[in-house]
Amino acid sequence: MSRIIAIDAGHGSNTAGKRTFDGHREHWINVRCSYFFEKALKRCGFKTLRLGWDDTNAKDDSDPSITSRQKAVRAAGVDAVVSWHANHSGGKSWDNAAGVETYIHITASKRQDSERLAKLIQTELVKGTEQKDRGVKTGNFGMCNATYMRCDAAILIEIGFMSNQMEAGLMKTDKFCREQAEDACRGMCKYYGAEYVPESVTVTSSTPASPPDQKPSYIVGKTYTLQVELKVRTGSGTNYPAKTYEQLTYDGKKHDADGDGALDKGTVISCLEVRKVGDDIWIRCPSGWLAAYYNGKKYIAS
Repeated sequence: MSRIIAIDAGHGSNTAGKRTFDGHREHWINVRCSYFFEKALKRCGFKTLRLGWDDTNAKDDSDPSITSRQKAVRAAGVDAVVSWHANHSGGKSWDNAAGVETYIHITASKRQDSERLAKLIQTELVKGTEQKDRGVKTGNFGMCNATYMRCDAAILIEIGFMSNQMEAGLMKTDKFCREQAEDACRGMCKYYGAEYVPESVTVTSSTPASPPDQKPSYIVGKTYTLQVELKVRTGSGTNYPAKTYEQLTYDGKKHDADGDGALDKGTVISCLEVRKVGDDIWIRCPSGWLAAYYNGKKYIAS
């Protein structure tokens, strides 16, 4: 029997005050995360219930009351609830408040199950883009009240601070929101013992020949060989910082002869995850993220 996950996009399109200092509204961020989260969950065999959003257009949604959202969860017999939000320090200008955190309800009833789900998801969230890990916290939030909603677990995710200019910039992008959604899905899969099915990045080409720069396909679990020396990054894109030698794994350091944090040409890596970023393809190995196919060039043999 498929589990039903309620995906709550917090607030509404025109909810006052919930926005960055340059006008990007929180609900737009929440819907973007919800959309990618739903895609990931369905790919992994879950059923879903949308709360506070009905499609990818985040600019025409009302702000249903918490009570109405809770009743919808109860009526649908939902198994778990994930409510997406973006944080704000409350200040009047950009500041340094930063990080990702996950909330459970402050009451003790059903707290154990919610806390386990929250810890699993929080652990996955901090593996992606480098952010401060603010941990799992408690709060009196209605969408975390698993007891009232009669579900196994309920959590609320704050993916970053809208009052932090760097994090606000990240939250405006599909790439970051997709990453958060995939991370949350991995945590949900672990909670219910389901298999996480990664996004497929198999690329077909109408080109009859097989030129050196033809888009390759990569499969999680297989090993591949670096065709050039490659920088290792903290995330899937050149906007993420490159790692130093000290940040590589023990095995990775053995394949960085000059100690610059880049893996040597000829290094054989294990593919743990694959992500398509625009026309580029990135692979995550134990040490971090590598550009497998970038700007039309193949850097890792498929």
